[in-house]
Amino acid sequence: MIKDFGDKFGAGIVLDPLHNIYINYTGAYCGHFCVLPWGVMKIDSSGVMTFPFSYMKYLAADRMGNSYVADGTVIKKFSPDGSVIVLAGTSGVKGFADGPGNMASFYKISKGALDAFGNLYVVDGGENIIRKISASGVVTTLAGGVVVGSVVDGFGTSAGFKFIKGIAVDASGNIYVTDIDTIRKITPAGLVTTIVGKLGTDLNILGSLPGGLSDPRGLAIDSYGVIFVCSGGVILKIQL
Repeated sequence: MIKDFGDKFGAGIVLDPLHNIYINYTGAYCGHFCVLPWGVMKIDSSGVMTFPFSYMKYLAADRMGNSYVADGTVIKKFSPDGSVIVLAGTSGVKGFADGPGNMASFYKISKGALDAFGNLYVVDGGENIIRKISASGVVTTLAGGVVVGSVVDGFGTSAGFKFIKGIAVDASGNIYVTDIDTIRKITPAGLVTTIVGKLGTDLNILGSLPGGLSDPRGLAIDSYGVIFVCSGGVILKIQL
């Protein structure tokens, strides 16, 4: 059931501490009629399916069971007790302003991941900017934004991303993203390097790094720092 939805309509899967599965769902259509809404599909441990966040994007869940969701141009935090707060951004206001809470703005939030310290990292813009939101809601642009549409290593906004399709964070707070044919690493200070693959390869090349990747998408990192990435229709294991 999950595989069928993911192959056809899914755009990211998140597992929370209570073993609920959240799938960002782009909608199912029969003719001209929407039979399942665009939004977030939740499947609990017993297999019951609901849509708790219609017309939103699920970003991440922390160890306390809080859910972080993108609702247009704002990021909302949903607590297990049902309370909801706007963590950052202003409804209806698009932009790239850094700052605390509603002083910050987002353009187009698509994906997210949490670190061990409660910082949320999201992909913004045209899939090419990494923004950091602290646990208190302070937003900063960590990397990307100046060299738009290019795979360029560098520091902070001097680095460039072409099209980020997946994001994960390791135990040390390093961020990893899948870009065109590559995996890029962003340190907590904002230094961007290409660690796996090469732009233009579009082929899974096994063995020693940098190797090669074919349209890499979702990725995850275990507690030992091993990366698992979906590339070219298979799951690759990468030991740095």
